[in-house]
Amino acid sequence: MGLREPVRVATGFDRPNLTFAVLGCRSGAEVSARLVAALEDPRSRPAIVYAGTRAQCEQTARELSATLGVEALAYHAGLPRDRRATVQRRFMDGEVPVVVATNAFGMGVDKADVRSVVHISVPPSLEAWYQEAGRAGRDGRPARALLLAQAKDKGLHVHFIERSELSDAALDRAAERLVGSAQDDRVDVDARELGADQDQVRAIVGHLVRAGVIVPAPAPVDRVRGRIAAPYDGRARAACRTSAADAIKARWRQYRAMWAFVEGDECRRAVVLRHFGDAAAPAAEVPCCDVCAPQAAVGDVAGIEAAAGSAKGRSRGGSAPARRPAGPPVDAGLLDEAIFEVVASARPGVGRTRTVEILRGGRSQVVARNGYDGLPAYGAFSGLRADDLLARVDELLDEGRLVSTGGRFPKLTLGGGR
Repeated sequence: MGLREPVRVATGFDRPNLTFAVLGCRSGAEVSARLVAALEDPRSRPAIVYAGTRAQCEQTARELSATLGVEALAYHAGLPRDRRATVQRRFMDGEVPVVVATNAFGMGVDKADVRSVVHISVPPSLEAWYQEAGRAGRDGRPARALLLAQAKDKGLHVHFIERSELSDAALDRAAERLVGSAQDDRVDVDARELGADQDQVRAIVGHLVRAGVIVPAPAPVDRVRGRIAAPYDGRARAACRTSAADAIKARWRQYRAMWAFVEGDECRRAVVLRHFGDAAAPAAEVPCCDVCAPQAAVGDVAGIEAAAGSAKGRSRGGSAPARRPAGPPVDAGLLDEAIFEVVASARPGVGRTRTVEILRGGRSQVVARNGYDGLPAYGAFSGLRADDLLARVDELLDEGRLVSTGGRFPKLTLGGGR
């Protein structure tokens, strides 16, 4: 169009009628108890509960049916197609008030009157969470998106990211087997023959597609079909390795953004809008979130509806929900040095969130037990929001000035780019 220095503006991500809440849970039993409390009032239903695994879907559906005295049905990709269709139809028709599903439940689901969407495990990204949370309240009436988070979810995220990492040898081996199986440039192979698990095979095929080696064709989940379009040569090998490295970096960025949201103490709505690049001011018509309105956010939908009128009144008056004032200006160089000092000095080593806790002067048992409150940088940035500090730590990770050790409980170390 011949534009000079165009500016991209994203808008329209806000859902003013949704109340967002993130609640930390110490155990699966607490998750179950909070889930029941969230859905026991009939006005909190229809509801979609998103679970992390098929087994969790089945178990949670049984527990909710027994505890709430209503029909709650499981929905996941392991069910026969006709069973999935029946569950979806009955939910859409209002015959079933609660569906417990994996992320397989989504396509074609546009039920306007869903009052609650509850995640009982933390999704892998903010994008995934917000897409699913957005199935609540499409009729414009007050609704709620509730995320019940456990510490073990964080370890599982790390585990799955690390499991998805492919060595060059594994990538080459699978690619060469796939290309070598072609007959008349056509591929139709059992995914298990490629020497990788199903998720890894899916990733490998994606890398080969981006490298122009294969043109995929529809296939069952346990098979790979397509047409070979180019040899797996040095050029393709380099392109696949670059694609694989970029994919892992993207997953770690998603992980950091998701957990900064879960563990942060800033307005949930503001964090989401900023993440998606929406410059519009948050304009909730209901109690905004567990940070801005703690009591309303953890109550039932009836309480949210009762409070919605006053929130709407404030909205019509032209004022956005109150946001915490930003902290005083900070010397970025001093902040970076404080982060490096904590990472270098803390023993035992610390991860992202513990580093931020130390900088903000946290008083947890872990801080006291390990003597972190004796570090020179302890409490040095108590006036900054945790989200802002986490964002700077993540930037240092992206720049290579900090490095994560990986593993189930990743620690920070100093990088070579300092």
